[in-house]
Amino acid sequence: MRLNVYKRISGIASKIHSQILNQLAPGERIPSESRISEQIGESYNRVHRAMRMLIKDGIVSSLPDHKGMIYTPHLSVISKKKKPHTILKIALLEENSCPQTTIMLHVCDLFQMLDSSVEIQITSPDEEADLYFNSLPIIDCSRYREIDITKLEPVSGMVKDVVKAGIQYGKQYGLPILHAPAVYWGHWNMLKKAGLSPKEFQDPMDYVRWGIQLEEKANCTSGYYFYSTIYHLSQWGIEKQKKDGYYHFQPDRLREFFSDMYLYGKPNIHRSGIENIKMFRRGLLGLQASFLNVIHQSEKRFCLLGQPVREKGFSSQAVFFMAIGKNTREEVLCYDFLKFMLTDHIQELFFRPYTNFSVIDRIYKKQHQILSRKTEVIIPPFDLRGAPTDLGLWAYIQPYLSHVVYDFFDGQISMESAIRKFSKVREKDHQEEWLQNMSDQHRKQFAYFIKMLEKGEV
Repeated sequence: MRLNVYKRISGIASKIHSQILNQLAPGERIPSESRISEQIGESYNRVHRAMRMLIKDGIVSSLPDHKGMIYTPHLSVISKKKKPHTILKIALLEENSCPQTTIMLHVCDLFQMLDSSVEIQITSPDEEADLYFNSLPIIDCSRYREIDITKLEPVSGMVKDVVKAGIQYGKQYGLPILHAPAVYWGHWNMLKKAGLSPKEFQDPMDYVRWGIQLEEKANCTSGYYFYSTIYHLSQWGIEKQKKDGYYHFQPDRLREFFSDMYLYGKPNIHRSGIENIKMFRRGLLGLQASFLNVIHQSEKRFCLLGQPVREKGFSSQAVFFMAIGKNTREEVLCYDFLKFMLTDHIQELFFRPYTNFSVIDRIYKKQHQILSRKTEVIIPPFDLRGAPTDLGLWAYIQPYLSHVVYDFFDGQISMESAIRKFSKVREKDHQEEWLQNMSDQHRKQFAYFIKMLEKGEV
């Protein structure tokens, strides 16, 4: 390119940068070249050449399949510091069919397209990696390094308190990148795979029937202890308070909770045996998400199965996060990738109604507006109280609470007895019982957590 032509095109590139790009947020889609041509008063051919220059500088990035371009200013600085060829290992969730994992694979492809010097290698969660993609709770932090939030400028625009969901053992080990009310997470697809339709649901006994069907099809995933009783407690605004080695729950709200749950107690449903109680619980969980679309908000069942409609209620939360590997040699590139995850385009890629929501506040609000036009259901906002960050509650207190509810359901204990058992729970008792009765598999899974318990760092 001749010097005078280069200066001319370079001037147009600067003009595009100042008049167009500076008005956009990182990751935001750029207007078409013909539109830019009209806005700045330059010919299409010159604008096209200027855009190629901006792409080469890393300020603008092309999307695959001719889907336009996005503004990526952060890549223009960091990419110049990278080695000619860099391998970045990213560990993804093992469930290949998991929609979040599928989207992550696409995100990795996009990141490589932005910088051809980077090669992303996908590994399993058990292997050492530079970055890890996982979901809360964060049990084992032995392979993670603490994240310096000050290096991530987009964090200032994130949903209130969502960053705190990535704190475990007193350190910021995870960066939340998407979240969802736990009622939706996992259950929507579960029903679809089992071929079950909410329209077939007739009475509470169908919970048992559905639970058996879900069990037979092996569609009952892990985490049910947390996302069953805790899910319902949060709807009633029953939050735990931890003091002097005890977990406390508010008796007045517990009374309201058990009074409403009594609708599905023994006088109304004739069941026997703990197995039926377990199937009842699994069927109930499978129905939670779908019921939001088939019953009216004023119905009692909606209070039990839908969103937190109580004045002081809140939603339990599913949160997916990224963590940086403890032994990574590519820290700069890791932070580059985290910034990329928080750009508008990537956050919008992850959006799935009812299951995936952005952690960027303004995008999250826009997603709510989209949903409000399609359904009357109001998605409960993110609430840190509903995130599984308390590992003691998640690991050994929650199973105890669930069995208290089972006993109440089955008529083995009275409401007053259930409230007493809930009101004040000594952590040490259940911690010791949990450790004594733990299987080898669980001992391996919770090895790091047990180590931290012994050190008194939990």
